[in-house]
This record gives sequence, C-alpha cells and structure tokens, in this order.
Amino acid sequence: MDFQKKLPISNISTNDVYYKRQLSFYSFNTHVISKLDSYFYCYSENVVAKGSEEVVSMLHHFIFTQLDKTPLREIQIESIHPRYLSYRSNYNGATETSLIRTASINQTKMPGPNEFFLPDKKYIEPIPISLEKWDNLQQLKTFCENDGVSEFYGNLPHKLTRKVKKKRKCVA
Repeated sequence: MDFQKKLPISNISTNDVYYKRQLSFYSFNTHVISKLDSYFYCYSENVVAKGSEEVVSMLHHFIFTQLDKTPLREIQIESIHPRYLSYRSNYNGATETSLIRTASINQTKMPGPNEFFLPDKKYIEPIPISLEKWDNLQQLKTFCENDGVSEFYGNLPHKLTRKVKKKRKCVA
C-alpha cells in the first residue's frame, strides 16, 4: 500500500473544518492474527498536514518493534478484516489491498463472499433476551440464505424476559 501518494483521510467540507474549527482525528489499527494482538496508532490533523510519511513511520515502528521477535513468512496489509460482519469506513475512495510476500507458504482459507463461519458459543447458559429482540431475530432469520445461519439463530439458547416500563416520578 503506497501511503506516500494516497493517504486515506476523510472528506470533510470546508465549512466544518475552517468555520466550525473542527479538528480531525485519525486512527491506524494493526492486528497480529497469530497472537490475537491489536495495536492502535492515533494521529491528529496536524500530523497529517506534515505528510503521509508519518503514517508510514507508524507502520515501520510496528513492523520493527512488534514483528521482529517472530520469524515472518508473510505480511498482509488490507483495508478490511475478513471476519468483520459489518465494516464501516470514512474513506470515500477505492479500497486498496496489497500483499507483501517474503516466502511462499500455504495460505489459509478465508471466507468467500457467500460463506459464513459460525462463531464459537461464548455462553453456556441461556442468553437473557427481551421478547422484542427475539421476535426481531426470528424475522431476520427468514432473510438468511445460508442454512447454517438460520439453524444457529433458531437453536440459540435463550430465556425470554419482558421489559417492565417504570413510571417516572414528577418532581415539582
């Protein structure tokens, strides 16, 4: 990914930046999937104004301080994460993905566009869920094309709870 030419920053109108004195704050997040670690670098508008080499220095710092302890076979730099169910970005341009390879290895199978891997169950006991949310889940289940997804939500252990509206006391 060439940060020197294309720095992914948000498109903000001139009115918001200059007249409302809005200061932009950007984040640069890196994940080490093998260790389940995440490193979060932040930079404000005044750092970005100096140039995109500051963002490259964050990536350089991450590679040479966190990744030099383990032997690397491959570094994959992406704009998205394959396990995120919903991904939101404030970058309006085209998303770019690049791959840096130092040696040939067997690649792991990532989920395809129509594939869904069920997450591990975190709860052993039934999940307390309101009746309205349970009805919404059952309606959402009808739109799922994959059979595994509807089975997962249909067999989800739950115990229904009802919301009790509390009356507010008027203080005069």
